[in-house]
Amino acid sequence: MLLRKLDKIPQTIERRQSAITRMDNRCAQARDILSKSVENIGAIQPNAKIADEQAMTSARLEYEAQTLLDYSAQKVEAARSLVDLLDQAEQEILSEIKLMESFLATKKTFDQNPLADDYVEKIKNKMQYTGIANDGEHYCICRGLNVGQMVQCDNPKCPFEWFHVECVGITNKTTKTWFCPYCAQLLQNTTTDKTTTDSNNDV
Repeated sequence: MLLRKLDKIPQTIERRQSAITRMDNRCAQARDILSKSVENIGAIQPNAKIADEQAMTSARLEYEAQTLLDYSAQKVEAARSLVDLLDQAEQEILSEIKLMESFLATKKTFDQNPLADDYVEKIKNKMQYTGIANDGEHYCICRGLNVGQMVQCDNPKCPFEWFHVECVGITNKTTKTWFCPYCAQLLQNTTTDKTTTDSNNDV
C-alpha cells in the first residue's frame, strides 16, 4: 500500500543521511591525517636513521588517501540512492493521484448519465462477504486491504477488482451482475463506439 510505503520513507532517509554523515566524518579524519602526514614527510631529513619512519609515514599516507577515495565514492552512491528513492516515491504518488483522478472523472461522467440511476438501482447492490486477504493485497480506489464487506466487479480485467461497499455506496445484497463505475463507463463507451461503427457501415 502506498501510504504504508510512504510512512517508511522518513526512516529510510534518516538512516541514509546518518550513513552519509558518518562517511563525511571519516573523510574529514582521513584528510586531516593526510595533511599531517604530508607535513611529516616534509620535515623528515633524509638519513638512514629515520628511513623506517619515513616509509611508515608514506604507507599511512597511501592508506588514508585510498580510504578518502573509497568513502567519497560511497558518499556519492548513498546520495544517488537517496535521490532515486525520493524520485520513485514521487512517481508512485503521481501515479496514485492520476489513478484517483481518472476514477473520479469516470464516476462523475457515469453519475451524470440519465440512465445511470435506473441502471444502478438494478445492478449496484451485489455484495459478497470476504475475510482478510493475504498480506500485501490491496484493492478498491482507496487501496485498502480486502477486509469486511466487499463487492467484486464482474469485469475480469478490472484494475481495482474488489471494492469496499462504503467506497461505492452499496447498501444491499443482490446476485445481479455488477460493474464498478470505471468498468461500466468503459463498457458504455465500447457499446457506443460499436453502435456508431455499425451505423456508419449501414449507410
